[in-house]
Amino acid sequence: MPNKIDHLISLMFNTRRLIKEKAVEESKNSPLSMIHLESLRFITEKKNPTMKELADYLGVTAPTATSLINILIKNKYVKRVSDKNDRRITRLSITAAGRKNVEINGQKICEKMKMVFDHLTQEEINQLTKILEKIYSYHQANN
Repeated sequence: MPNKIDHLISLMFNTRRLIKEKAVEESKNSPLSMIHLESLRFITEKKNPTMKELADYLGVTAPTATSLINILIKNKYVKRVSDKNDRRITRLSITAAGRKNVEINGQKICEKMKMVFDHLTQEEINQLTKILEKIYSYHQANN
């Protein structure tokens, strides 16, 4: 019998896959892929990140991030802007159309993903939330 931590890790990977499947189901109705939507979300939250910051966040190479961003620029969801303090640095900025896309598609994807947790009681949701917050805050404090 596997130990409890191995079992927990396996369950976490399976849950992640299930959540991703639900999100991908909804993103099939969008002209953008999940990685494009995640890029838009990151740019919105980070407020004018560099291409390197986006590449690091996504875990992709700089050329891959550039290809992703070029599609978002072509669709007028993102624009490149010069850094105010250092002209050598180019930052990414989300447009009004990009914000609207994040809002609409984000809501649709969240609704699909909520289906994963529908069968949990409110108490179970509260417990899971507390555990995940504890794990996340510990990780943030120690990095």
